[in-house]
Amino acid sequence: MRKKTLLTETLEEFALPMGIIFFILLVTIVFLIPKIKQGFELRKKIVGQEGKIDKLSQKLADLSTLSEAELFDSSSLLLTALPQEKDFYRTLVMTKQILNKNNIFLESFKFAPGELAEETGKKTSSLSPLSVSVSFAATFEDFMRMLNEVDKILPLVRVEGLKVGSMAATESASLFGFSGKMNLVSFYSPLPKVLGKPEKPLPRISNQDRQLIEELKSFYQYQAEAVSEEPASAGVGRDNPFSL
Repeated sequence: MRKKTLLTETLEEFALPMGIIFFILLVTIVFLIPKIKQGFELRKKIVGQEGKIDKLSQKLADLSTLSEAELFDSSSLLLTALPQEKDFYRTLVMTKQILNKNNIFLESFKFAPGELAEETGKKTSSLSPLSVSVSFAATFEDFMRMLNEVDKILPLVRVEGLKVGSMAATESASLFGFSGKMNLVSFYSPLPKVLGKPEKPLPRISNQDRQLIEELKSFYQYQAEAVSEEPASAGVGRDNPFSL
C-alpha cells in the first residue's frame, strides 16, 4: 500500500507539469506553426515587393534623365506617322489633298473590300494597312511630282499597284496626259495595351531610332481639312482637263 501511495503521489506531482507541457505543445501545433508559415510567406512577398520597388525606382531614375518635352514631341510625331486607329474619312481627305496639290484629277475612288471587312471584324495587328484604289488623270510631270512627294509625307503613304490606261496629248503640246489607277496604302499601328512588367527594364531609344525621328521631322504633315460639299464621284468631261 505504501508503494502505491508513493506512486500515486509521484504521478500527482508530475501530472500538472505534464499537462502544461501537453497544452503548450497543442497550442504550438494548432496556432503557432500556421502563424510561422504565414510569417514566412509574408516575408517572401515583402522581399518580392522590395525587388519590384527597386526596379521601379531604377525605371524612375532612367525616366528622370529624359526630356519630357522631347518625349512628347517624338511620340506625337510617331503617332502622326502611324495613327493608332483606321480612319477612312481622313484617308480619303488626305488622298484628295495630295492629288489636288499636284493638279491630278480624281475620277473615282474605292476602298478595298478586305479592308472594310477587317475593320468590321475589329482585327488588330502590329501594323495594319488601309488601301484606297484611285482612278485619276494627270500629266506625266504632275504625276512624277506626286510620287516624289508621297515619299515625304505624314501619315506614311505608299503607292502600289499602278496601272496606266489611255494616253493623249493635252491642250498644251508640251504636256503629255494619261489616265490610270493606283492604290494609295496608308498604315496604322494600335498602341500596346500593356506597357511592360515592372521587373523588365525600359526599352532604350537607340541612335537608329533618333535618326528615324529626325528624318520624320522633315516630312510634310497632312491635316484633315473639311471637304467641300460636292457629288461623291466626279465625272469625266469639261471639269477634267486631262479627259481623253
